[in-house]
Amino acid sequence: MSDPEEEVPVEEVPEEEVGEEEVEEGEAEEAEVEEGEAEVEQAEGEEVEGEEEVSGDVEAETADAAEAVPGGPDIGLGYVEAPDTGEVAEIILVTTSLGSIRRQFFSSQRLKNFLDCKGVVYIIIDSNRDTSSAKKDLPVQMVKESESSVPLGFFADLKDIELFKEWKANRILKVTEETEFNPEPEIIIPQVLVDGVFVGDETVLQDFEEDGDLDWIFSRAACPACLHEKPPDAPSCPSCGVTYRALIPAQYVAEGQVIQMLQGCPYNGEEAAAEERDAKERWAASPSFEGDVDLGTFEEGEEAEEGDEGEEGEEAEL
Repeated sequence: MSDPEEEVPVEEVPEEEVGEEEVEEGEAEEAEVEEGEAEVEQAEGEEVEGEEEVSGDVEAETADAAEAVPGGPDIGLGYVEAPDTGEVAEIILVTTSLGSIRRQFFSSQRLKNFLDCKGVVYIIIDSNRDTSSAKKDLPVQMVKESESSVPLGFFADLKDIELFKEWKANRILKVTEETEFNPEPEIIIPQVLVDGVFVGDETVLQDFEEDGDLDWIFSRAACPACLHEKPPDAPSCPSCGVTYRALIPAQYVAEGQVIQMLQGCPYNGEEAAAEERDAKERWAASPSFEGDVDLGTFEEGEEAEEGDEGEEGEEAEL
């Protein structure tokens, strides 16, 4: 007889160890489930937030954002085209030709070039006393050939320093803030004044240009101080209350006691108006435009010529 199969002894595992392992596995599974549920809830929360942002009232949100900006919803005119008011503000550039202060000098040149490219008529006031005095004796021969229309003596008696001192005494010019390192505030050079109101330096004007606000200011459609829309003939801003005024007497402009600039050249408004009138008169008196032009007859003549050419072609073929 064959021996019965030997039974392999099975090691008995204590029930306590088995129970602890099962408990640990169960706790790990529960932790994974809880983490998964937390991730799902977080994802659902993000979706709900996104839906709230998308499904909200866009106009209401825009109005709320505008009200949150200091000054109200009218601050900043954006890229809306400036209206044609038929008005041009008095633009004054306070600059310096003194090269020893390089920062002010080069900043003045950049701001001058900016206004030249803008194509507006502006008055340049040089705060350099020596240069302003020297310009009094500036002969026409020293002016560029393109500026030869400027009459002799046009720069006879410049009022740059006189106006600069007056504006400084009346605190019209903007000064730097008083600090521990700068106990004596200095006048900001260069700076632009529009209708007697400080607008800013080259950085501020560039920002206004990029935002589309500068045309509104120059056309007197917006306040230079607060950028709120206003009537072009308003004596003061209905929003901030700043008063507008002309800083240059009309006599100074008429007698050439201040220098007006347009696209890099001295500008004389009276001469420009006279040249424009002469150009219109020459245009009206041109013999090419005497009488009425009958476009209908002109078109019939063209058709007649085309018909004659067609008949000549047929005869040539025959």
